[in-house]
Amino acid sequence: MVSGGMQIQTRLGRKRKLKQEDSFNLVEEGSRHNEIRGEKDLNQMDQSVQSIDRISQLPEHVIHHIFAQLRNVDDAVRTSVLSKRWRALWYSYAVLVFDERKFIAGIRHGNSYNKKKRFKDYVSNSLQTRIEENPDIQKLVLHMTSCNLKAAPQVAHWLSIASGMCIKELDLHFGIKNSRRYSLPETFFLSKTLTGIRLSGCKLDACDNIMLPYLRRLCLQKIDLAEHNVQNFISGCRSIEDLRFIECAGLKNLQVSNLLRLNRVDVHHCKQLNTVDLSAPNLDTFWYRGKKSTSCKVNLEGCKSLRRLSLDHPQVTPPENCFERKQQVEFCSNRHP
Repeated sequence: MVSGGMQIQTRLGRKRKLKQEDSFNLVEEGSRHNEIRGEKDLNQMDQSVQSIDRISQLPEHVIHHIFAQLRNVDDAVRTSVLSKRWRALWYSYAVLVFDERKFIAGIRHGNSYNKKKRFKDYVSNSLQTRIEENPDIQKLVLHMTSCNLKAAPQVAHWLSIASGMCIKELDLHFGIKNSRRYSLPETFFLSKTLTGIRLSGCKLDACDNIMLPYLRRLCLQKIDLAEHNVQNFISGCRSIEDLRFIECAGLKNLQVSNLLRLNRVDVHHCKQLNTVDLSAPNLDTFWYRGKKSTSCKVNLEGCKSLRRLSLDHPQVTPPENCFERKQQVEFCSNRHP
């Protein structure tokens, strides 16, 4: 027999157990409710993210700037999968790249002459097609392993077509073969649309009359230069902001002045250069690189806004006026032992 006290304790134990089970059930139901609610919130968030295509809402000039910062054209083409608007803007951006090295590498059969001919035909046909479909192009990149006298008229014709297509940026690279360099036509130096030019392996015989009022970036690489060539560019390109001389021969004294917008100057491995005299009130960055076999005197007295100075040369020291403003100038010297 079970006593009355024990029966009461048993009933109380059963009640406690039922309360615990009820509380557990409430917790489980609450957690399931929260899970369902959380899933709904996530679904709503996904739908809201999908419904708002912020990439396509970017301004056109911002998208074009993104295109310009990409390393190569293939990467820029891949961005067209982001949205239909980007595909349309990529077409309007219109960067044409013709690289003879890559073109010939993709041809398995045929001799060198036939491969070069096929490349020239490809460039001509592509430019003609572009004129018919969309006459405006943003940038033209032409990389040729060499350019002899026979090919020069054809290259001049390509540049003439590009000039008529309101081109903004031009990148020309010609390999040097047997000391022969391609001489740019005179019309090349008369453009009201060019904002950026990069030249490598060319001749500047016909650059006495230069009129490039909107040119902001100029890079001359592996070009025979003289003082009058530089002065002609300065007098005809008043809007230059970025000026670079890379492995240029013949230049002994570099003098740059009267360029109010000039922000950066790079001078790298110009072996015959003896002096650099810059007077640019808004110059922010100057970078000089050279070999220890040559010495060069640098004068930056007229560069009151200079903030970044890099001298990569064992015989070049910072100008005295930079020491006077050392608290304002970031000086980086990478001198070889």
